[in-house]
Amino acid sequence: MGSKSKRVAEFPDREKVKRIVNWFVLLTLFCGYALTFTVPKFFGATDRYVSLFVFAMLVILYFNNVGLIHSCRTKEKEIFFVAAVVLLNIIHFIIIGSNKGAILVVGNLMMMFYLSTKVRLTKWQIYIISMLYFILYCVLLVYNMLYDELVTFNPNTAATAAIYTFLVSLITLQKLAQKYDGLGVLIVFGMVAGFRLVFWHRARGAAIMLFAFFFFYYIWPKEWWRKKFVFPAWFFLATIGSLLFVAAYVLLGTTGINFQIPFFYKPLFSGRNRIWMEIFQLFKEKPFTGIGTGIELDAFWEFNIHNAMYDLVAVYGIPVFLAIVGFMYWRMKRLKECIFKSRLSRCAFCALLAVFFESYFDIDLIWADYGLNLMFLLFVIYWAEEEEGTNGEV
Repeated sequence: MGSKSKRVAEFPDREKVKRIVNWFVLLTLFCGYALTFTVPKFFGATDRYVSLFVFAMLVILYFNNVGLIHSCRTKEKEIFFVAAVVLLNIIHFIIIGSNKGAILVVGNLMMMFYLSTKVRLTKWQIYIISMLYFILYCVLLVYNMLYDELVTFNPNTAATAAIYTFLVSLITLQKLAQKYDGLGVLIVFGMVAGFRLVFWHRARGAAIMLFAFFFFYYIWPKEWWRKKFVFPAWFFLATIGSLLFVAAYVLLGTTGINFQIPFFYKPLFSGRNRIWMEIFQLFKEKPFTGIGTGIELDAFWEFNIHNAMYDLVAVYGIPVFLAIVGFMYWRMKRLKECIFKSRLSRCAFCALLAVFFESYFDIDLIWADYGLNLMFLLFVIYWAEEEEGTNGEV
């Protein structure tokens, strides 16, 4: 009897094990993220494996925080919907003979949104990981000052990585500024340095991300999100609106109009219109299965569509695209309710929206190297209010 009680007492606490495994995933992904944007050789050696690495971490999070037995026992429909969409994509890729690695893009994106309400981070996990992002942001500011010597990315990617990192770091900065009045200067410093960086590098995508966050968090009234048609309208602009932008941009490019964009190093039409037109010519032959990847483009030296929504519909086909967008809307509508309970949740939600709009010009919403950023923001949106211990507003 005594030995049995002892064995029970020595059995590891399930919640403690869960926290340890979550820590392992977060810190491992953060180390990979930091090395990617500070050590060029690391990026070159690991870039082709990042999607698989992120997928493996997401699988660990799933079994650590949910589990297949629990999903089956509770007849949970979400995970099986995700699996069905991925299976449909696999079938499409087999039909068209595409490279199979891109399948992970769909799986990773949907798993992140699925896990957003499943993985409950502790307040210290949120604060410490976010503070590590701020330390990395300071490092990236120095790296960008010494751009030619230390950074091999193009100016837009280098600046976007820094701004994306800053937006994630704002989670802890907001908490510190609320608790200690004088530390609000860190937010001011980060913002000023960020705006200086995007104009110094003349990085359009990074500028869109920073301006969009500034608008949603500091200008757009929080209470307006309660209005019936506001969130659906903004989500439409962030997703379907991105495709309409592509169409309008390509059509305008055919008129021959072009001019230099003030403060930026590129003209209005600098190549994306040609990429998007070529992709459309390929896509209209395979609208349901998508065109897949591994295609050599005439308009660009690598297969990069430079628009996240256009990438999802062109590469994976209309049925998969609609399933992804529908799933994201259903998830984000639930996450939207959290912004009324916590300033940290609202900050993360505004950062997420900023990434959607930045992805008008790039694929950063779905780029595996930014996987931790997206996943962490989703977790904070849903769970931050559980940890505040205040009357709703931090």
